[in-house]
Amino acid sequence: MNRGAGRRDIFRHAGDARRFLDLVGQSHHLYGTEVHAFCLMPNHFHLLLHCANGGISEFMHRVGSMYTRSVNDSIGSDGPIFRGRFRSILCTTPSYVDNVGRYIHRNPADLQPSAPLSSYRWSSYAAYLGLVARPNWLNTSVLLDWHGGRAGMRDFVEGDSSTSVPGTDLAVWQWAIETAIAEQDISETEVSSRNLTRTITLGIAERLGGEVGQELLSSLPFPNNKARNSAATRVRKRLRAGETDLHLMIERAIGLAA
Repeated sequence: MNRGAGRRDIFRHAGDARRFLDLVGQSHHLYGTEVHAFCLMPNHFHLLLHCANGGISEFMHRVGSMYTRSVNDSIGSDGPIFRGRFRSILCTTPSYVDNVGRYIHRNPADLQPSAPLSSYRWSSYAAYLGLVARPNWLNTSVLLDWHGGRAGMRDFVEGDSSTSVPGTDLAVWQWAIETAIAEQDISETEVSSRNLTRTITLGIAERLGGEVGQELLSSLPFPNNKARNSAATRVRKRLRAGETDLHLMIERAIGLAA
């Protein structure tokens, strides 16, 4: 994923979006990178990729640099288009991959709340449902097979989970937490230096309690209960102090995992 520098739009019109997708298709053929889902929003994009032989950096560098050059040539500029290097999240299990696909295809929901998700032009979702021609570089077979075809895929993507209670699948929680961090534009350095993933996990456990809370607490590699309790106390203090970004990321992660 990546977004525009200063949150500015990176896709100004249909020609920009077509150019970006053309570069994704060209780079797929050059590097053998599988593309399983995409969504281009005005100021950011998401790609679900499988790089069996590595090469994600080369793939993304080619797409990003050639797209930046194309846009700058069209507007007579030489400045950056993206905020920096793309951000990637490693999807480690099938449920992780599946939820990422759902998240990507639901991205336009807030942009056009009264329209069907499948009507959004710059997403792979319509191709999954057979409503538009599938680009030859888009691999839809894996996710469709997991859901038994298009009807199951539609049910999974469009099903309303807003009132659901989050489960205990740790892979889903890992994705939800990392995605909530990425959406807040927290850099990888900040995530590492502030132990942000652990902090959010503790905050979610505090917020939800019960079986989910216990499962999340058990997943954290503390040396003993005293260390875990001390860390939980620090997180409670930060939440009581009203750290807005922390509250937002915790609530967003819970919403994504539902």
